[in-house]
Amino acid sequence: MRRDGLRTYGWSVREPAALDRVQYLRGSASVLYGDGSSGGIVNLVLKKPLPMPLFEVTASGGELGFGRITGDVTGPMTSGLRGRADASPCS
Repeated sequence: MRRDGLRTYGWSVREPAALDRVQYLRGSASVLYGDGSSGGIVNLVLKKPLPMPLFEVTASGGELGFGRITGDVTGPMTSGLRGRADASPCS
């Protein structure tokens, strides 16, 4: 498994709110990237800071009292420096 193209050991991102996309390279072509297996490689791509301010709050609910609120804040911090923070409750 890889995170942003770099080798990781185990599931390094446990919060899907921090993910931008999941890439999967199937078959023997994945062996070209080094220590990948012949079955394929999974690459988890995290969200990157954006050049414009963005504030997002998401609420979801379900059965058996499930409820969750997540937040995402991104944008410029100073000239030439951007930041991003994702937050969700710990379980």
